[in-house]
Amino acid sequence: ELFNGGVEATTALVGAGLAFVLGFAKFNWPVLGEGTLAIISVLDAVVLYLMASTSDIWTAYVGYLVFRSLFQMMITVASFEIASNITQNSYGLVFGFNTFLALSFQTILTSIVADSVGLALPPREQFRVYAGFFLVVGLLFLVTAVVELARGGMKRLRTEGVWLGGREREGQSRADPPVGSTECPQ
Repeated sequence: ELFNGGVEATTALVGAGLAFVLGFAKFNWPVLGEGTLAIISVLDAVVLYLMASTSDIWTAYVGYLVFRSLFQMMITVASFEIASNITQNSYGLVFGFNTFLALSFQTILTSIVADSVGLALPPREQFRVYAGFFLVVGLLFLVTAVVELARGGMKRLRTEGVWLGGREREGQSRADPPVGSTECPQ
């Protein structure tokens, strides 16, 4: 029996739950965001590779649950961080252009990997290609994180800390809008 619909629904719920929980965490995203994206991307690459290597449907379901939940969580966090750093007038342009680039890249990658015009790889090989893609993306984020830390991020991390919760107690509130808000500080 296949439970694809149930697994898909579960991934959406778990991803939304993780993003909701992270909305309350006062994690220092400006300093540690790239490093977090690197870790999650490499973890996603490992999960995709394991999914390509297994013949057990339940292992694949669990892998998909982990992969998709982490992916959705990070997309939500990244969108929130972008929204909190741009003016409200720029939302349409920034997110529209971002969506256009993402869909263009997805179309090109799908055409090369899965379409009969391209390589038309079997599903297991497609998973390996996508695992390699996430690994490369993770390594790029890692390089960016190391450069950011070397250019003053470590000093900023020592000053601000990993968690930003202490600033509210000291009278310095963070200017981020509440979770789920469409308003950004101007």
